[in-house]
Amino acid sequence: MAELITAENATMLMNPTAMDEETLEWWKLTKTQILARRREVARAAMAAAMTAGGGDATASGGGHVDAPSSDGEA
Repeated sequence: MAELITAENATMLMNPTAMDEETLEWWKLTKTQILARRREVARAAMAAAMTAGGGDATASGGGHVDAPSSDGEA
């Protein structure tokens, strides 16, 4: 997986200004595919995190924080 990310990063960081038309077309298509794959991975990771946490992204689990009472106890 690290090799794939390294190769993708090399493609993403290419300078398109000196590319001929065919190479530029390949670069644009490849860049679009990389971004789509990365978005899908991020979407899947977010869905997994939401499922694992019961759909609530708060640390307390219920999204409610108890206010301290007048004697300082929660």
